[in-house]
Amino acid sequence: MALLPVSDVVDPPFRVVVVEADARRREDLRACLGIDGNADRTVGVPVGVPGDGPGDVVVDSMAGLERALGDGRATVAVVGPGHVSAFGFEQLHRLVVVHPNLAPVVVAPDLSTDLLQQAVRAGARDVVAAAAGPHALLDAVDRVGADLVARGPDRRQRPWPEPGTLRRGRLIVVHGPKGGVGTTTVAVNLASALAASGSGAVLVDADLAGGDVALLLGVTPERSALDLVGSVHYAEPDLLRSLLVPVGERLLVLPAPLEPPGPDGPTAEEMVAVATALRPLGNVVVDLPAGNDEVSRALVEEADAIVLVTTLDVPGVKHLHRGLQRLGLPAERDPRCHLVVNRAGARGGLAVREVERVLDLRGAHSVPDDPAVTRAVNAGVPVVRSAPRAPAGRALARLAAAYAEPRPRGRRRRRAAGMPEPGSGRPGW
Repeated sequence: MALLPVSDVVDPPFRVVVVEADARRREDLRACLGIDGNADRTVGVPVGVPGDGPGDVVVDSMAGLERALGDGRATVAVVGPGHVSAFGFEQLHRLVVVHPNLAPVVVAPDLSTDLLQQAVRAGARDVVAAAAGPHALLDAVDRVGADLVARGPDRRQRPWPEPGTLRRGRLIVVHGPKGGVGTTTVAVNLASALAASGSGAVLVDADLAGGDVALLLGVTPERSALDLVGSVHYAEPDLLRSLLVPVGERLLVLPAPLEPPGPDGPTAEEMVAVATALRPLGNVVVDLPAGNDEVSRALVEEADAIVLVTTLDVPGVKHLHRGLQRLGLPAERDPRCHLVVNRAGARGGLAVREVERVLDLRGAHSVPDDPAVTRAVNAGVPVVRSAPRAPAGRALARLAAAYAEPRPRGRRRRRAAGMPEPGSGRPGW
């Protein structure tokens, strides 16, 4: 690693501790960060720099880092390549859990998806490739240190974003209590159209027991919510972005796992934390599983908008009606609820107005029965991309347009979005 001249600086409000077992690498990191060469690099004796607390430290082990953390000072630990291993990450995670004043930056010999996942799970706030050079490392240390100090005296890790500091996309959940009504199709196309609008979107498959988001998009689910649970409290948005699957333009996807997680899967609170942490990356669209489990209830409660999907048949409407009751959603009085009637116009189906009357919802958005949807599903491409001029493609694009930009609240919000006033009986959208 090349050395970088260090100018005179005022004592920062956080301390830097370099952790590296290899003597040569330790010296390179020390020089890069401008730490006084008189530091005891084996036991971690603090360097005396101006200020009212101990200065920067260079140590050769995680035990040395642990000793340095005892005074409670905000500390950015630069973890060198010598500790980039399963055992090293295990030790680091233990320290992160015990010491809220610690924010690690990992210097990796090379970057790979597996390494990024391990680092994020261990609690790393950023990962820098050794080949990236001193400027990249210094930028990461400054950024992570500033965030650590901004969190305040308790410095407990919180899911990103911090309130008021980052742009927050909307959290939109798509729910159909009965399987087979096209909930995933609506979610995939909604997210794809939002991404194409320029606002960016993240699509989360919350059906961990067998979601089909990856199938409908033609991607391999290399990672899932299981990989983000436990790490969203530590990782910055840019690092989280690297753990998502990019699809098309500005769409990031978090698929369901290949194998169901079993009884030890993520809790409702953990799934809400995952969805919340992704909001700085754009609007977050969550494809909820059929049914009304705790995860669905928690995400519905947290959501900014709830897209309810049904078809024009009695079983579909009955299950949605019961599902709303079990979720405790008075849909007719909750402005977040928007009804989507999928495969509208199919022969023998109920009338849209009759469905609105049964569910006590007005302004249903109809997606017509269209063979273009079947072709798109088989091709693994959203219909809004494969056939944007098809009837279903146009209908789903109009649905996404209602969420593309922030809307005013209350009556002004509904009028701006072209949505009907509750109880007006006016056809919506």
